[in-house]
Amino acid sequence: ATPKSSTISVKGIKIKIIRKNFTLNSCSTTKAHSIMIQLGINPQTRSFLININNKEKIWQIVHQIPTGKVASYGQIAKLAGLPGYGRYVGYTMKTLPTSTKLPWYRVVNSQGSISFKKGTKQYLLQKSLLEKEGIVFIKGKFPMSKFGWAQATE
Repeated sequence: ATPKSSTISVKGIKIKIIRKNFTLNSCSTTKAHSIMIQLGINPQTRSFLININNKEKIWQIVHQIPTGKVASYGQIAKLAGLPGYGRYVGYTMKTLPTSTKLPWYRVVNSQGSISFKKGTKQYLLQKSLLEKEGIVFIKGKFPMSKFGWAQATE
């Protein structure tokens, strides 16, 4: 008997899922990895990562970041038990409803800067929200040593 399969399309790329295996047609490795991460699939093992519990873990950790502190995508991933999945954290933050009360803006990249393109509406909103909490930007960056969340000591 042939295993049950389904095909989904993400950004114009068809993905055929047969049980836990899948194929991506006509796309670069980089793009394939990006799509896999967005779908919650580990690119190395090709096993499914996404489940509601992972998103909830991420949301719970982000909710704990104190006012005036920031955490990196990678830090949140590690705390959620998903080391190496910083991009998945970013995707999870990106897909939050606009009306969310979660302090998404406290999640930044590990270099101490905002990941949105400088000057965009999203960049300016995140920068404004962080500045209201006392985060000081110098040439578009802030010191993670000063503003980074040291969750073990909080």
